[in-house]
Amino acid sequence: MTDPSHPAVSSSRTVRVAVIGAGRIGEVHLSNLTRRVRGVDVTGVFDADAERAETLASQYGVAARRSLEALFSEGAPEAVVIGSPSALHLEHVKLAARAGLHILCEKPLALDEEGIAEAIRVCADKGRLLQIGFNRRFDANTVAMREAVQSGSIGQVRSIRITSRDPWPPSIDYVRSSGGMIMDMTIHDFDLARFLSGDEVVEVSAFGGCVIDPEIGKAGDIDIATIMLKFRSGAIGTIENTRATPYGYDQRVEVLGSDASLESENMTPARVITRSAQGQTQPNPLPFFLQRYEGAFSGELQAFVDAVREGRPAAVSGEDALSAHRIAQAVQRSLATGQPQRVEA
Repeated sequence: MTDPSHPAVSSSRTVRVAVIGAGRIGEVHLSNLTRRVRGVDVTGVFDADAERAETLASQYGVAARRSLEALFSEGAPEAVVIGSPSALHLEHVKLAARAGLHILCEKPLALDEEGIAEAIRVCADKGRLLQIGFNRRFDANTVAMREAVQSGSIGQVRSIRITSRDPWPPSIDYVRSSGGMIMDMTIHDFDLARFLSGDEVVEVSAFGGCVIDPEIGKAGDIDIATIMLKFRSGAIGTIENTRATPYGYDQRVEVLGSDASLESENMTPARVITRSAQGQTQPNPLPFFLQRYEGAFSGELQAFVDAVREGRPAAVSGEDALSAHRIAQAVQRSLATGQPQRVEA
């Protein structure tokens, strides 16, 4: 339903969007908003580090704002993209909603279930659209697999296998502030499993450890995990994560159905295989998520801008964030107890 304070208008209307955060993900969003997303005008960027905001704003030809209040008022934005540190997401969502802005927020929406529920409630009370940054839903391979599952062409889904391996471990400061591997990294895989299957996870069983970087273990986190998922339909899923590989960013997915299977292989710089008397070689996967999901990041922003313009619901809702968080909580309980755990509804 169209919000009465933002009536439906021509699909050619330009949407005015501000950006919070001038770090790595903030730059990804600002680059896409200024260079790839259609029908958008960036009204400004804010970061607690004013110098960093000035530098990024100058690079992309937008205004650097000196405060959140200025960001929310100067240039009359109607929407905001939040790419600030995870611990600030809830505060920024609430401030933006109360300022009357529609919101795309990077995961996590908040660091606990109560915070996620509060963010959803504030946005609903203010009638603001809330989209969550689960960008993998907008990857072309993911979209094709989802459409195949929904069409029934592979029959009944029987299992899903997700491999997600980072090329190198994050910094220890990042580990301490991000919520840990399950909440920070694997949360994408939980959402992907729900999205591809069209089903809900009801039980999990997890094994994890620290075998890559001892400092991660000292910080109270793990750097390798294998997680089993049981879906409401009875289908089974497997997620395999590691914080480092010697060959690049490993992202593979398989969906097995009763009639056919789907596979999404790694993206590589070129699809050239060399065969010789010495053997067969091909390029390693793309180096990191910035390259692998470049198109997905611009796709999620386009979906957000279009939803604001046309008064449509968010493509990825706060409830989706809550569902993924509840799976993550169950996984953490399983890691702590060594026992399977039900996912709380």
